[in-house]
Amino acid sequence: IAFFAQAFFRNKKAVENQYRLEKMLVEKGVARINCVGGEIVDRKGNCWLADQPNFGFGLYGNEFANQAHRDPANPVQNTDHPEIFFTEAYGSCVFYTIPLPEGIYNIELLAAETYVPNKLRGRIFNATVNGETKTFDLYKLCSGFLTEAKQVWRISVSKDKPVFIQLKGEVGLNGIVIRKICER
Repeated sequence: IAFFAQAFFRNKKAVENQYRLEKMLVEKGVARINCVGGEIVDRKGNCWLADQPNFGFGLYGNEFANQAHRDPANPVQNTDHPEIFFTEAYGSCVFYTIPLPEGIYNIELLAAETYVPNKLRGRIFNATVNGETKTFDLYKLCSGFLTEAKQVWRISVSKDKPVFIQLKGEVGLNGIVIRKICER
């Protein structure tokens, strides 16, 4: 028990971030996560919470995400939040667990092809949110390099059942937006 207590208190910032995520959903109806990046405020004044490793304990976070940094001199187009595309969660298999209060939500995953060697072909990966799979073909979804692509899932969250996101293939994820639709 002492080991788990130490681990929990060692991750005080992760606990604070989870609290803030839930508070954002209550107060504004939306919460945002900057994948593998730090906390930022976009040009519209929206706060994007820092990503974090999945520590368990009912806290949001990723597993197996590598971090890539992109050149701010080459911003992503057609977006209100180009700042989130300066970092990218990548890998062949990446997971996110996001505990949420009961309710109906839209989960939006945001990506853009920002890796120069993929400029001509774009990446393709599968994203599964609570069992429903969609394909991210970055060129089909956004018509090219440095443009935002988005996929949306409507999900129902019940007590003690977190949102589980599984990404497989040539993963490149930049942001997660959680919009509360209604209580359950």
